[in-house]
Amino acid sequence: MWYALIKVIKFHRLNIAVILCYFLFTLIFTFPLFLHISTSTPLADRQGDQFQSMWMFWWFKTALLNLKTNPLYTNFVYYPHGSSLIYHMPIFLSLLALPFQYLFGSPAGLIIGYNLILMFTFVLSGFGVYLLTKYLVKDPVTAFICGLLFAFCPYRLWHLNHLNLLSTEWIPFYILYLIKSVDEKSLKNFLWTGAFFIFTFLSDFTCALFLVLFTLIYLIYLLVKSRKQLLDKKVIRNSSIALFTVIIILSPLLYSLSSTKIAWPQPSMDELGRYSANLLGYFLPVKERSLLGSHLLPSQRDYNAVAGGEIFLGYILLFSVLYTWIKLRGKKIKFWFFSSLVFLLLSLGHTLHIYNHSYYSKWLPYNLLYTHVPLLQIGRTPCRFSLMATLCLIIFSSYGLTRFFNLHNTKDKNLSDLKNFFRGFLVRKGMPLVVVMLACSEFIVLPTTLIKVDIPECYKKIKDTQGEFAILELPASFSGVGLIGNVYMFYQTVHEKKIVNGYLTRHSPNSMDFLKELFPEENITLDSRFRDKLAQSNVKQVIVHEYQKRLEGTLENEDTSCLVIKEKPSSIKVFQSF
Repeated sequence: MWYALIKVIKFHRLNIAVILCYFLFTLIFTFPLFLHISTSTPLADRQGDQFQSMWMFWWFKTALLNLKTNPLYTNFVYYPHGSSLIYHMPIFLSLLALPFQYLFGSPAGLIIGYNLILMFTFVLSGFGVYLLTKYLVKDPVTAFICGLLFAFCPYRLWHLNHLNLLSTEWIPFYILYLIKSVDEKSLKNFLWTGAFFIFTFLSDFTCALFLVLFTLIYLIYLLVKSRKQLLDKKVIRNSSIALFTVIIILSPLLYSLSSTKIAWPQPSMDELGRYSANLLGYFLPVKERSLLGSHLLPSQRDYNAVAGGEIFLGYILLFSVLYTWIKLRGKKIKFWFFSSLVFLLLSLGHTLHIYNHSYYSKWLPYNLLYTHVPLLQIGRTPCRFSLMATLCLIIFSSYGLTRFFNLHNTKDKNLSDLKNFFRGFLVRKGMPLVVVMLACSEFIVLPTTLIKVDIPECYKKIKDTQGEFAILELPASFSGVGLIGNVYMFYQTVHEKKIVNGYLTRHSPNSMDFLKELFPEENITLDSRFRDKLAQSNVKQVIVHEYQKRLEGTLENEDTSCLVIKEKPSSIKVFQSF
């Protein structure tokens, strides 16, 4: 047994070394997260969506294993009407989080699970691009650099509190096996392609949409370039088997998605414009996230729409793209460039934003697709297509980097040999190593700001209270104040009672009816008429928090890198309603 294990490790030693290197970079880019792995999570904005993700993990376990009920519906939030979770539940990520809840309990297990899954997405996103690029250019050094550029690109570092948007790790694996499937025509590769699509779909619908669009672009490319290869009988048969398998496995979820109604009004033109990419942002970082200094760069607030803090490509990648375009012009390489151009145009939304100027155009691709693709209507963030634009440009530039490093002629070298891999970073006067260091300096923002929630003692007492009943938290937070609602849901993972509150952007149409009935004008003043209504709905306790607007009064600095949501016992009042 041990001999077989050693043999496997020796055979895959290069891949293991690459994975360990990406893990080391993950520790550096997210520092000091690992030192607070059981108490804190990254803070990317003041909405606190990571608390909602951890609540999803908790509810998935509670519904599936404790209550033996459907985890895609709940009445534990927005009680008594409840809500569908079909557009929120990250099923695959929730499965990954299960062991940590059993090992460490709540809330520590939820926090540890969230942080380790977050790190897992960085490592696998990098490793996936490494394998994809290595397959295409046959150079592990270039492949490693490309994986680094993707895993730690500004888009991913910007969304540290959106675990679903960080679930990009299966995208390069899907693309790799899609290409291998057409090249090798084997059923195994087609089935792996389908499996990676399923993993993506069960993690984030937006990433699944990226894969569908990429597949369409790739099929069009094959129809133009090599129709015989695409129409080969073996390819048609095996791809049909894989597609049928995917549809069968996902059919219950697809049916639920098509039949479930949600209270999600069509985003306004202004809202779509606010979440579209600013073209200048691809080429210029913002001063808040750059080592170039505050005097040389504009602020994120100076831009219309989404600026370089989220979509900046990096000058290493931009120079690599330019070098590749000048030196190499093969059709196979240009596919990646034009694919990136498609996704870049989609990321612009319906209006072209350049710095603080905006120009509406009905001919932009997003406008043409918006009325015909339902998933685009459910989303409201065209700028997310920038991720695929970045990935395709990284693959395009890998051909130029390989030429620049002059490693593509070393075909006789054993590419799985660790010595050759590490030596590769020192060729051409150490240029690959310089590229790695420059890329890191472009993207890294240290320290990573963390947020910690101290659970008030009253919730631990509520958990020990016998009987089934619901809780009303005040302020009610049904006006889009995300942090308050998300924190209430996180508190619920400790007390485990139903709550009238909640924060879901895509909830069922009647979810908030009871809250609106209690507060017809969003008035949070306690009133005597509450007693009857609360008693009829079995809402036994009302918890009043003395929050200032958006919880700003409860955010305290624990150290320079961590904010703490900490409520003093005197600031919480618990009332019995009956």
